[in-house]
This record gives sequence, structure tokens and C-alpha cells, in this order.
Amino acid sequence: MKDSEPLPRSAGYSARDESHGERSANRGRHARSVRALRRYANLLDSSIPLPGGATIGIGSVIGLLPGIGDMLGALLATPILVRAWQLGVPVSVMVRMLANVGIDAVVGVVPLAGDLFDFAFKANEKNVALLEAYFTRSRRTQVRSRLWVALAGGVLLTVLVTLFYLLFLLSSAVLSRLLG
Repeated sequence: MKDSEPLPRSAGYSARDESHGERSANRGRHARSVRALRRYANLLDSSIPLPGGATIGIGSVIGLLPGIGDMLGALLATPILVRAWQLGVPVSVMVRMLANVGIDAVVGVVPLAGDLFDFAFKANEKNVALLEAYFTRSRRTQVRSRLWVALAGGVLLTVLVTLFYLLFLLSSAVLSRLLG
């Protein structure tokens, strides 16, 4: 492993383990990583200008491919997620970043409306912004990410409970017709 690379998580690395000098050195590495990721996210989300000042990226163009476009778009988003993990971003922020990619991929499957959503949502740029926010306002970003994860989990749980309840009502109605 080169001296300029941060230690991987498997080596037990944590931002809390750094001395002040190591933090200063890592700040420069983190800044370089974030700049590179910002360029990559821009390529995926905003590199193609459209009339009227709007932009789309190659990820949006790839997303237009029926069937595989949105899967490829999610695959292209993984280097940002992997690098964030390598830089020691906490799980709550990672979950939020994964949710951005997941939302982009799932909604993108819907013909036309999903493509329009993809043009506007720009998941990769959102993820780089989260990464930047984590390195500039670590505590605030962690708290907001934890709240977001808790809220999203609550909404998901509510949806699942509602679906199971509706399935129960439907099966009860079918069984009463068949047996009664």
C-alpha cells in the first residue's frame, strides 16, 4: 500500500484514530479525492448542456437504454460509493448515498417519467455533495443522515405493514367467496 493511500476499513482505520498531523495530511488527500469524484459525478450527471441552460450527463443518456440503462447507471455510480467507504464515511451517510442511487435506478425504470426524473435528480452529484458535507460539517451531516435513515425506515415500514394488511384483506375476501 502506498503512503498516500488512506488505510482501508479492514485495517481498523477510523478518522477518530488520527493524530492532528495525520488529519491535516488526510484533509489534502480527501480534498483531492472529492475533486476527482466531483468531476466524475459531473460527467455522469451534468456534462451535456441542453438548450435553456439545463444539463444532463452520460448517465442520463445511458439510462435511456431500455432494460439495462438504469442498471448500468447504478453500476457507474459505484466508484463514488466505494471511494466514500474507503475514506471512512459513516454507515448513516453511506446508506443515504446508496438510497440516492437506488431511488435513481428504481424510478428510472418507469418509461419516460423515470428518464425525466433521472435528468433532474442527479444522484451522483448529490452523493458527492454529501461527501463534501461530511468532510466540512461532519457532525451535522451524520446527524442529518441518521434522521433521514430513520425517517426513510419508518416510511418503508409503514408501506410494508399497509401492503401486508391489504394482502390480508384481499386473501380474506377471496377465501370467504370460495368457502362461503
